Amino acid sequence: MLNQVDPAVSVGFFAAFSVHVELDFEKHSAELAYDIPRALGSLDPITHHSGPPALPDWATSIVSSLFMRLPPHVRILAIHPETLEEKMWDLDKFVRVIDEFLDHHSEFFAFVLGVSDLSLDRGRHAARVIPCNGLPFYASAALVAKSDLFLGVDSCMLHVADIFRVPSVGLFGPTNPSEFGFRLTNVHRHVVGNGAMNSIEMSDVLAALEYVERQISEETASRRFRFMT
Repeated sequence: MLNQVDPAVSVGFFAAFSVHVELDFEKHSAELAYDIPRALGSLDPITHHSGPPALPDWATSIVSSLFMRLPPHVRILAIHPETLEEKMWDLDKFVRVIDEFLDHHSEFFAFVLGVSDLSLDRGRHAARVIPCNGLPFYASAALVAKSDLFLGVDSCMLHVADIFRVPSVGLFGPTNPSEFGFRLTNVHRHVVGNGAMNSIEMSDVLAALEYVERQISEETASRRFRFMT
């Protein structure tokens, strides 16, 4: 195909291109993709071209209608536990982590996203765990975008949380967070297993959630203080 087009200059990741950009899998996948604009002369960092995308009005309306049914001053923890089997974390551990976190944060409700109903609403705080399986992709993305905190495995909603700069915790086992983890959101933690998801400890996930929640609470308090003074 490249021979048929026969451009004067071509840029790409393979040797057939006149400007051959090396595939460097040691860097984040987003940075790797952005090596092509760099080869074309872009001096901007990737953050200058990675603003949150616009979502359809119907998707944001669905999320607004969901949130309107909640008590006032509720905060939202979005959870995405579903992906390829080897990248999923034990569901019983998810339930116990949700319960432990909600024990200490009565202001939070947890919304569970995904295709299948994985029954994460079976713990002692089941009334504050809202299954949202089956939501269209854009509605799920809008829910993540409007959340206060995200917890998920290495899958699409983790990247949605990242591009919308949602404070987040990501769980990684067989994949590398340096390549597929958070790149854009400032407040985040990666919890990494020893090559497998079953080596991730609940205590480490809870500690990461508490760290991120504490960071956003301190930032909120700081903004209020600056406003008052």
